Amino acid sequence: MRRSFIAVFIACLYTPGVLFAQGTVKATSFDSAYYYIATTLAATNINEAVVKAEALQEVPGDSLQKIRSQMLLATLYERTGKHTEALSLAIKAEKLAGKINNRDWQVRISGFLSTTFRDLGLIAEGKKYIAIAEEINAGNSTPTIALFIHQEKTYYEMEAGDFVKALAEIKQAIALSENAPANSINPVIQATSYQLAGDCYLHQDSLQQASIYLEKALNALGNQETELKGFIYQNMGELALKKNDLHNANRYLELALGYTASSDNINLKLHTYRVLSDYYSIKKDNKKTMEFQAKYAGLLETHSSLTKSVSNDLIKKLGNEIEQKTSNNLVLFSLCAVLLLAIISVIAYLTWLRKKERARYLEFIARLKRQDLAMQAGDAEKETGANLENDKKQSLYIPEETENRVLNDLAELERKQFYLDNNINLSYLSATLKTNSKYLSVIINKHKGKDISNYINELRINYIIRKLQEEPSYQGYKIAYLSQECGFSSHSKFTIAFKNVTGISPSSFISNLRKDTLLWK
Repeated sequence: MRRSFIAVFIACLYTPGVLFAQGTVKATSFDSAYYYIATTLAATNINEAVVKAEALQEVPGDSLQKIRSQMLLATLYERTGKHTEALSLAIKAEKLAGKINNRDWQVRISGFLSTTFRDLGLIAEGKKYIAIAEEINAGNSTPTIALFIHQEKTYYEMEAGDFVKALAEIKQAIALSENAPANSINPVIQATSYQLAGDCYLHQDSLQQASIYLEKALNALGNQETELKGFIYQNMGELALKKNDLHNANRYLELALGYTASSDNINLKLHTYRVLSDYYSIKKDNKKTMEFQAKYAGLLETHSSLTKSVSNDLIKKLGNEIEQKTSNNLVLFSLCAVLLLAIISVIAYLTWLRKKERARYLEFIARLKRQDLAMQAGDAEKETGANLENDKKQSLYIPEETENRVLNDLAELERKQFYLDNNINLSYLSATLKTNSKYLSVIINKHKGKDISNYINELRINYIIRKLQEEPSYQGYKIAYLSQECGFSSHSKFTIAFKNVTGISPSSFISNLRKDTLLWK
């Protein structure tokens, strides 16, 4: 996602009027150093800017100067990937702003915390701070801040998959920017609102509206270069793909890919790689499909690790601070301990579950290989002792000649993949094999060890699994498509049958298969 409230701080850092108390106080040595670090140094040598900003923390000053220096350093830390340090400083600044009742800085810092937590995937914490920002701003509403709040809430609704609510929020932001005095809203801020609206319409498949707002976003930016253009081009590429306009899809996605090379925004890269994978899948370029799937999976894993790392580091920092405080804060420490225990429990459970699913996956793959070898050796008709027991229990006599003929014809039908027809049933199959339903049921039960429904379902599942193994592009398809491809009439029936045959869900199976595919490369 884009970093809405962080943009507020960057704008503030570059605005002298904000630095010098709206121009009513003559600039001090602190103000001069602050402005130099925030503008010139941050733009030319961010590492040196961090060193100077750290030194600025030691300069004596009042509470407001302390807040400003802390947020300057927090912003620089965030830009250099030191997320834990950035959050820790911002939380301190937010508390100090509350202590001196500086509502302007409270709302800005709460917005910064919301954006940073959201970028890291810590949604619950992020929502807490945007609610604080909204509550404070309601008492003394500043249109620009209100606009940013609506943008931030749009991101959260999109994250939750509620694009109706997301669209309602971003339309309020657009109204604020379009009703503002001319040239009072930064073009990047206005373009962000248009891009978000286009993204919402795109998810709702309102392609014409999506196109209108994405064009507005580009026009608002003009010749200004910003990573936001990368998001716009990624959206346009996805829009063209939905229209089956592969030429323009490729053109826009290549433009978006160019922005990923110079950006550290993980979300831009994730969205672009995902759509490029879909594009090359449609083009049946398996090599490129796998390349972008691997990049996407790698970034997801990196982002997940970063979220866990920051979460754990923050818990440790909070724990150390709590130990230094009075016993009145013991409850907060206990809550952190419970939270940490809950995180460990969830991670342990997920690890156990993944191992269990992995074992079932490997067991099924081995069984499938044994079946393939048996087929190649001409032993497909041999079944287990349990099936022979079923044979002994059959009371219906079937002439051996009839039984052999039905088995041979059935094998021929399997080779022709009769099971891909989702209308196939016992009556139809019996008529095709020129035998009666009772004979066919007994023969399948005797030689296949299952009833007609489970027999057909297993053939379908084995078919789609071979497709997933032999054609990696299938690993990127939706479950609904895979279910139709192998002859199931519904997504739910496919999922149930898949789990009955393999022991794990389709998504878990594909995840394991992708892991193996990457290992084999």
